[in-house]
Amino acid sequence: MIDIVTVNSWYNEFQHGRQSLRDKFREYRPKTVAVPEVIDAVRQFITQDRHLIYPEIETSLNISRISSHSILCEHLVLTRLCKQSDTRGRCEMNKQILRLCYFEVFLLWLANSIGAIEVNEESSKDEGCLDPPLIDYSDAGNEIEALIKSVETIRRQQKDTEDALQSEKTLMEINGKRLAEVQIVMEKYEKRLAELESKLQSTANLQQDEKTLMEINGKRLAELERKLQSTAVMEQQKAERKLTAIHDCTEAKVKNGVRYKDGIYELQLSGFPPFNVYCLTKCLPEDPKDCYPWTVILRNEHSDNGTLEKSWTEYQAGFGNANNDYFIGLNRLNVMTKTSPHALLVGVDFESERFFYYDKFAITGERSKYAVDVLENGRGDPGLYYFSYIKNMEFSTDGHCARKQRRGWWYNYFCVMDSFRSQFSYYFYLAIRPRHSDNH
Repeated sequence: MIDIVTVNSWYNEFQHGRQSLRDKFREYRPKTVAVPEVIDAVRQFITQDRHLIYPEIETSLNISRISSHSILCEHLVLTRLCKQSDTRGRCEMNKQILRLCYFEVFLLWLANSIGAIEVNEESSKDEGCLDPPLIDYSDAGNEIEALIKSVETIRRQQKDTEDALQSEKTLMEINGKRLAEVQIVMEKYEKRLAELESKLQSTANLQQDEKTLMEINGKRLAELERKLQSTAVMEQQKAERKLTAIHDCTEAKVKNGVRYKDGIYELQLSGFPPFNVYCLTKCLPEDPKDCYPWTVILRNEHSDNGTLEKSWTEYQAGFGNANNDYFIGLNRLNVMTKTSPHALLVGVDFESERFFYYDKFAITGERSKYAVDVLENGRGDPGLYYFSYIKNMEFSTDGHCARKQRRGWWYNYFCVMDSFRSQFSYYFYLAIRPRHSDNH
């Protein structure tokens, strides 16, 4: 293949007298560079360095690109290297086309020059020039024809390469679109997978929450069962206590039967803790021989004057010891007398038969200062005359009479308690009994 350097060299030689395109004869000059010696040299280069490139081969052996390509692809059959050089070959091909364009211009100029040379030959003959013509027109035409064929061949190769590249480009575009579609589908699947993973995680969290909730509910259920069992036990105990509970001394005799005897018993009233009282059997004239006992609410047989000097709060709650002297308390007395009708017994002491009694007795609550609102049908000792003055009187612990007598009582304006004690006894007891037990 003739390059631009060769053309320029020819041009300069023609300027200095060259008259033929045929190379001068050189002895032992080969018609092509693809001789065994050059092919072996290229093979040796490649064996030593597998990463060798075209310019290194061309520089080392002083051969053209086309010659090195021909040796590699046709003689050594290095197909892979040839394919790798296709891209660089396209660039080189374009350069060669440009060179051929220059060369066509040069050929036009050369054709004109040949015409001028022929005219000079005729004139030389006429002048009797002895030098023979040096131009071989046959060789020039053959070379021009070979150049034209080379150009056409290069153009066909370029077109084939461009077509192949266009096909590859179209195929790459199609593959790119398919790849984009596949990528979109993959993104959809990835999004769906993320949603499923999120739902799975939510389900796992819900299951964990349900498990935790079940554990909490299990603990609460166990606690409720324990509470229910405890409540059941307490209710059972309460029921048992209720069955065995004694509200007054009459019940004490009923529940104990023949085993009953006078003494201290524990009573239970609704709204109050258990408390002790003394149960006393004292039969009235109208009672049967086996009468019911009385519940002593005030006992003052042994205490000196002033022992019952207590505060309002103490009289409300009660004080003392049932074994000796005590008071049951205004609050308890109000509940007992308002729950059912009661009779009242007033005596000197437990052994004495000196006493009097009332068929009905009751007191009010704290708002009315525990006034005696019921006191009816008194019978017995004459001392009851002075005792009857307590009806409708309010209980007092800090009035004139209470300070004078040094005890709480249902005083009237004239402090009748003093007359009662002087006529009846300084020491006495009070006891009550449900009305339904009077004639059992």
